[in-house]
Amino acid sequence: MAGVMAGLYRDFGAALQWRLARLPYLLTVVAVTAMFALPATHGKCPAVNQHCSCRKDLRISSTFNNIFCEDMGKISQVPPFYPSETTYFLLTIRGDTTLLTLQVDAFKGINIRGLELSSLGITTIIPGAFAGIGNMTRLRALYLDNNQLVALLNDTFSGLGALTGLYLRNNRLTTLSPAMFSKLKRLQHLYLGGNRLVTIPDDTFTALSNLWLLNLDGIHMATLNTTLFRNLSNLERLHLENNQIERIPDQSFDGLTQLKELHLSNNRLSSVSPVVINHLPLLERLYLSGNPLVCDCDLAWLRWITTITFNDKPVCSNPSRVRGSLVTSFDISMCSPLNDTTTASETTDNPSDVATTVIEEAYVTTVGEVSTTEAHSVTTRSGALNNSSKGSQELLMIVIGSLSAALLLAFGLLVYRNRMACAKCRETEGQVDPYTHNLPESRDTTCTVYDTIAAPVPTYENISRDEA
Repeated sequence: MAGVMAGLYRDFGAALQWRLARLPYLLTVVAVTAMFALPATHGKCPAVNQHCSCRKDLRISSTFNNIFCEDMGKISQVPPFYPSETTYFLLTIRGDTTLLTLQVDAFKGINIRGLELSSLGITTIIPGAFAGIGNMTRLRALYLDNNQLVALLNDTFSGLGALTGLYLRNNRLTTLSPAMFSKLKRLQHLYLGGNRLVTIPDDTFTALSNLWLLNLDGIHMATLNTTLFRNLSNLERLHLENNQIERIPDQSFDGLTQLKELHLSNNRLSSVSPVVINHLPLLERLYLSGNPLVCDCDLAWLRWITTITFNDKPVCSNPSRVRGSLVTSFDISMCSPLNDTTTASETTDNPSDVATTVIEEAYVTTVGEVSTTEAHSVTTRSGALNNSSKGSQELLMIVIGSLSAALLLAFGLLVYRNRMACAKCRETEGQVDPYTHNLPESRDTTCTVYDTIAAPVPTYENISRDEA
């Protein structure tokens, strides 16, 4: 009996030893399994409200989790969140939710890269509402579209210095303050379309030197300030469509040296001056459809533009003979270099200069119909070219005249020399050389040739009777 018990203990000890030897492997398998089984948030979801949850959405981000608060009904303020060190890609409140006010420290303790608060009926944003975000330097995009915002205070976006996208479309904003955007120096996209910003102060966008896209679509704008966009040196896309703009001053886009796309469709423009486009050296796409364009000689410059694409294919509204024609191909046969009230002598000394300038330079309109400044500029440039040509011709004539005079002088000197030599020959002909006492040698060949050439042509009176 004792031997049996000893054997059992020995077998149990061996089995236990075998299992203990393999325990590290078992623990490793359990750890790996647990790691993949844990949620991707690497911690507890900071959402407190039962309508909020943390999950991935591949349409938004394949790497980071997001916080979704949905169908919360009518709430007076943003629901609370637990503090969390985890960075979430997006916090969005959506669905059947009405939120009127963003309170102070509304998002305290959470780290997010994007905040979407669109279509919630928000009417008020209390200053400091975004100050509670765990790390404000990580917030890149803020969506506040389709709300009921009437005004924004200067420090509404205080602390959001890393923000690159701000979306405020379709609210009820009527005024903007330059101080509102003064701290958003990294902002690249600003959407303000769909508000009622009839006028915008000149220095509203002064601090936004990194802005790449500005959307002012449908804001009821009627006039453009000449200095509104002056500091936007990196702007590439400007949306001004669906407004009430009737005229674009020549200096309106001065400084937009990087602009590539300009939207002016559905305004009240009857014409666009080529001077305006001259300030946009990199412009590639221009949208003009939906404007009452008058296709006369003032707009003929659009026919010769080859560096700009008109993707929306704008058409002429007037006059009736070209109505419906594309602005890039309407009939310009009725255009003449001068109108009935302006004569060539009133604009330039040479009438042909005006016609040549109008035909050859695509961006110059008819002199008789452009403004006084444009006509003076065109005439001056054409006159300068003509004067330069005349100066070159006069210089060439002077050079030719000088060469001719030099040749004549050289020929005259040669003739004079030969004549003097021949005269000396005639004086000594037939005389004895005092040193050799011989008669001189025959006359020089040059003299003979010269005498032959210079001898007078015999006339009838000079022939003697004997010779006859």
